[in-house]
Amino acid sequence: MSNLLSKHMETSEIPHQSNPHQILSPAPDLQHLKIFVGRWHLEGQNLIGAPIGADLPVTGEQVYEWFSGNFFLLSRWERRFGDGSHLGMGVICYDTASHLFSSSNYDNLGYCRTYKLHQELGIWKINGTSERATIEFSADGRRYVEYWEISEDGDSWTPLCRLEGSKE
Repeated sequence: MSNLLSKHMETSEIPHQSNPHQILSPAPDLQHLKIFVGRWHLEGQNLIGAPIGADLPVTGEQVYEWFSGNFFLLSRWERRFGDGSHLGMGVICYDTASHLFSSSNYDNLGYCRTYKLHQELGIWKINGTSERATIEFSADGRRYVEYWEISEDGDSWTPLCRLEGSKE
């Protein structure tokens, strides 16, 4: 092994694992995600930016649940519109070093997308390179309104869909 590679391997650390045998506890900030947990019934509308089923009504379900250990929040969704559907799954995590939430999502259309999430005045903001959303929960946490936009260039945004969730 070259000296340069050997030196790099000795001095570099795996991010957030300076002691890989340390027993971790879920970060307190993960508790902000509790509002998502549960099974949600969805109703809404695809909007003009939807590549499939623009202007069609949408129905579906979304489930959020903690993965064992409570470090990651798992999500699964099924949305139906006309003859089409959008199915997917995701993992929301929290980075204790940067104090940021992120979500990795995978769907039946072949997309793998990563988003940054943060709360601003009680509204969750989700930002990706070509999609962004806001989610506003009711005071009792039993309903939410979710509004998505899509962009071709990251500068101009077009309405993608508007969904309302109600917790079962």
